[in-house]
Amino acid sequence: MEILAKYPDAEPSREFRASECSEVILESGGAPAARSIRLRRDAAGKKRLLRSRSFWDCLMDLAREAAPLYREYSYALRGDVYWSALTKERVMRLASDAERYAPRALRVQLGVLPSVSQITYVCPR
Repeated sequence: MEILAKYPDAEPSREFRASECSEVILESGGAPAARSIRLRRDAAGKKRLLRSRSFWDCLMDLAREAAPLYREYSYALRGDVYWSALTKERVMRLASDAERYAPRALRVQLGVLPSVSQITYVCPR
């Protein structure tokens, strides 16, 4: 039991803080062929040549506009997990932002954006 005491518990009252977020997971819902894309801040935060923003900035803007809901503390992800459903308008905006701000290698992965229905944010503790 002492070992378990060292692990954090879920804190549903914990507010989302974009500055603490280290990873987002873009998920398509429902079907067995559902896909997810895991994006780490270091990869999505790279700025394209002559750009003042990164794709990570765009992802965090979404979180600031509509605060994600606390889901759980994930021992597998080693952090608090938050999520937001994505409307078609937000998905279209993300796709546009990806084309404009994401590095080339990342844009290839983001080709599945039209099927994304929710975004999960991971904030390590």
